[in-house]
Amino acid sequence: MVRLSLSVLALFLISFHVDVALADSSMKAGEVTYVAGDAYVIREGERSSLADGDQLFSTDTVVTGRTGRVRL
Repeated sequence: MVRLSLSVLALFLISFHVDVALADSSMKAGEVTYVAGDAYVIREGERSSLADGDQLFSTDTVVTGRTGRVRL
């Protein structure tokens, strides 16, 4: 009985940790305030152009070309 209770508690704690980790990965991290030249964001494996006012998340990757400029 004690083993079963500990197993259930362990599963609960693991699932809680996974939920918190997933929530953190999609948290708002900032906002684009200026874009010039070649600049884009990679989000969930997809490449999208950036524009003023776009929201950025903790898992996003912002990429600029040689002439690209982005203010976050």
